[in-house]
Amino acid sequence: MVVTMWSTVILLSVLLIVPSLLADEHWWQHANFYQIYPRSFKDSDGDGVGDLRGIMEKVPYLRRELGIDAIWLSPIFKSPMADFGYDIADFRDIHSEFGTIADLEALATACNAEGLKLILDFVPNHSSDESEWFLKSVQKDPTYSDYYVWHPGKTLANGTRVPPSNWVSVFRGSAWEWNDVRKEYYLHQFLVKQPDLNYRNPALVQEMKDVMTFWLGKGVHGFRIDAVPYLFESLPVNGVYPDEEKSGETDDPDNPTYLVHQHTQNLDETFDMMYQWRKVVDDFKQQTQSEDIVLMAEAYTPLLNIIRLFGNEVSEGAHIPFNFEVLSNTFKDTTGQQFYDNIKRWLDVVPEKRFSNWVLGNHDNKRVSSRLGVARADLYQIALNVLPGVAVTYNGDELAMEDVFISWKDTIDPAACNSNPKDYLLYSRDPVRTPFQWDDSVSAGFSTNRTTWLPVASNYKTLNYKAQKAAPRSHVKIFKALVRLRKQRTLREGTMEMQMIGDNIIVIKRHLEGASTIITVLNFNKTTETVKLSSVFQGLPSAFEVITSSMQTNYIDGLLHPVKYYKDYLENNIRPDGRELEELRPLAISFDVIKSADGSAIVKVGNTTVVCGIKAELATPNALAPGHGFLVPNVDLSPVSSPSYRPGPPCDEAQVYSQSVADAISNARCIDLQELCISPGKLVWCLYCDLVCLDHDGCVLDAAIIALVAAFHTVNLPTIQYNSDTEETEADPSRRLPLTVDCVPVTTSFVMVAGRLIADPTTEEEKLASTTLTVTVSDGKMSFFNQSGGDPMDSRTLKKCTDSAIKRERSVKKMIQTMQRKASS
Repeated sequence: MVVTMWSTVILLSVLLIVPSLLADEHWWQHANFYQIYPRSFKDSDGDGVGDLRGIMEKVPYLRRELGIDAIWLSPIFKSPMADFGYDIADFRDIHSEFGTIADLEALATACNAEGLKLILDFVPNHSSDESEWFLKSVQKDPTYSDYYVWHPGKTLANGTRVPPSNWVSVFRGSAWEWNDVRKEYYLHQFLVKQPDLNYRNPALVQEMKDVMTFWLGKGVHGFRIDAVPYLFESLPVNGVYPDEEKSGETDDPDNPTYLVHQHTQNLDETFDMMYQWRKVVDDFKQQTQSEDIVLMAEAYTPLLNIIRLFGNEVSEGAHIPFNFEVLSNTFKDTTGQQFYDNIKRWLDVVPEKRFSNWVLGNHDNKRVSSRLGVARADLYQIALNVLPGVAVTYNGDELAMEDVFISWKDTIDPAACNSNPKDYLLYSRDPVRTPFQWDDSVSAGFSTNRTTWLPVASNYKTLNYKAQKAAPRSHVKIFKALVRLRKQRTLREGTMEMQMIGDNIIVIKRHLEGASTIITVLNFNKTTETVKLSSVFQGLPSAFEVITSSMQTNYIDGLLHPVKYYKDYLENNIRPDGRELEELRPLAISFDVIKSADGSAIVKVGNTTVVCGIKAELATPNALAPGHGFLVPNVDLSPVSSPSYRPGPPCDEAQVYSQSVADAISNARCIDLQELCISPGKLVWCLYCDLVCLDHDGCVLDAAIIALVAAFHTVNLPTIQYNSDTEETEADPSRRLPLTVDCVPVTTSFVMVAGRLIADPTTEEEKLASTTLTVTVSDGKMSFFNQSGGDPMDSRTLKKCTDSAIKRERSVKKMIQTMQRKASS
């Protein structure tokens, strides 16, 4: 394999898939999270500032197009905006520029409808100095007096009053500010306008827990917790706060790195507070019988402190303490070996049964494309998405958006404004927070206003989502392919091995026995390299499909040399999976796999797995068929089954399958719809038949029809008494009647590849086919057949296909009869 400079290629080899019904209670464990900076995502009202309705407008983009599982919003609460939302004046209200509480609830509803989780930024360390809490604390109101950290300060020998300690703010200068009303200093580890809350006050602790439950009640699925290390400070000793030691890293006493923060960061109480918050969300989950409510923790702190945030032997902590080990140690000139070491440092210490997370961008750091180089943007995006656990993306990184130059005059970030014209770019976060580049229209499609809160990038005419969506290959198309790939069980459940080739090529192998092998090659070299995969890992499959590759490569997605590869096999009358050309794959059936359904079965045809769940509901019959019930099959090609599919409404292929299943059952007269009638013209049964493809490796229609027929054999309908005069119904669940199944229709598919007939084709064989034929057999006779493509098959070939289909039908009937006997014994 040839790998070009700064490139990445992902290869997939599919093997036998073991069926699995995927629960979503722990939805976050392998999810794609997406950070939205609300001011810059989408402006719905033309004021130049992004808002909640703008985000709601883009929910289909996030869920259906990208396939994202969860979004978390930077702060949206009422604020004077001294630090753009991280200075909160009211923790229970929405900032007017972003919308209203009703808008937030509408967004939560829209997200929920799409299966997208909504996470809010929770900023517990401090409030705004314009908060009612702070204003009342200044007045020593009994309720709020100790909501903040106050101290009268120290008095020098000459009578001069000075701050209580030498502590330095993150935004430079003393962390203490004198209040002339209360005649005391208050602590602010960030801006002067961001006074620290006092977590040694039980009333404040409960207040903040109540804030969390308030927003959980509005429909959010968790919180990203800001600035976790700063929650607690050391207690005064004899009434005096202890000074911190000098670090020796700088001579600038206003610089936060001037001190070692042993008294203001990472105190033991901080970790206990995280454990208390976990209990809040877990209790809410228990009360509402909901899915997991997730806590994400932001903590720029040594690695072992991040690990402590997970929890301990007796208490659970954050589900996702951000792994900044990789972000903080990856640079533009990072070698493959260094990146490998960054990954290993995390994996070597993450506790068992905890889930890793991978993040390289956010609103506080330069964009990945600017910090690490556009040429490596895809490489890092691919790496983050094939590693085990959670992947986190900052809005715009899917497009490889770049930082925007903001002059000193136009700079508004307080971190930069507190510095100077010479050094401000070292501190400014404005360049990474500029508006999202949607298209080439006014203000990049972010706003109808030509003046936006921060300027739009000058290159938005060419670097935007619309252009990348239309391009044959693009950064966003690579990202979409990655997100779809992450729905595969191998990346969710499989093992991982990493190998180095020299100092600059990392090869990652993800493998799930009985499922698939995924290989990722990360080339950090500036030159093209050749990699022989069989010398890196032993026992690899003989063929791979290219799922995606970076913009730096020339690979085309799909099987490597597919036609030549198959022809070499077919000439020897054998297939790559070892079968003869007309040999069918093994078939397995299981009954009653969904306990909440009225009937269910799961079928595995080789590598393809389809589960069927039937729900029986009472309905009014069609006026044209008053004595007939309904049978409604619906095929779902889920993203779990193949990276080719994405979340959202049923694709055209799924709709075709649904109609084909309905036709096959109807043509065979498998179910007498009159048996589903309770009272002609008044009441009938409607059987909703959901057929979900869990693993797709060809012949989905065959597996779906067998799964549906098998599920029919498990349906038992309660006896219904219907009073036509009162139109009242009475069900007797204790008296159930089995659904009568009059026959067992079975479909078998065939294709022509390179002039040869192939039975029961795999996905790759279907792609290479010039002709496709499906034969449905019932009671030993063909009830339906359909051919697409190619010349009509001759009678000899048709007979061969029919004979093969009859053999499968007999086999399926025998398996179902055996299952029934076991169920009744």
